[in-house]
Amino acid sequence: MAEWAGRLKPSPRAAAFEIFGRDGVVFIDPETDAPALRSVTEDGERIFLASPQRLPTTSPLVELILDEPIWVRTADGTLYPAPQDAQYGLSWGYAGTGPGCLAELIDRLLDDITAPGADLSQSPPEPLVQLTALKLPHGTVLTRAQLEAARAGSWLPDVADAEDGQI
Repeated sequence: MAEWAGRLKPSPRAAAFEIFGRDGVVFIDPETDAPALRSVTEDGERIFLASPQRLPTTSPLVELILDEPIWVRTADGTLYPAPQDAQYGLSWGYAGTGPGCLAELIDRLLDDITAPGADLSQSPPEPLVQLTALKLPHGTVLTRAQLEAARAGSWLPDVADAEDGQI
């Protein structure tokens, strides 16, 4: 997201940037101290980032944005890449471990924004598993109220409406 990319600060190259396995211009996210790398790919210019394992804030989650990567916005307006466990990725749109991890992360972050990335050590609430299995379009914004209602089992978006951007 351009909003996040705009806050990146140039950085000297360090060992942390080797995780990307490619050349490019190196940056640091000043909010998370996570490395980022701007590189040219077959698809054009792209920014690769290392997701934090925890968010460095106590400001509560206000929305989750389904994109590449998945984003979390907090009540103070700050946008963060969603925290991830070192071994498990986050995704949505099918039944599997990626959506299961996302469901667990949502459950954790609704209760504690400083919670670590999901690791599947606990089973997420089934209604959140149902939510993250939906094929929602990239860029879908889920508000805290929607996430809480989904966790309680009282709301799921209509996928046909979601495809039209109407969540």
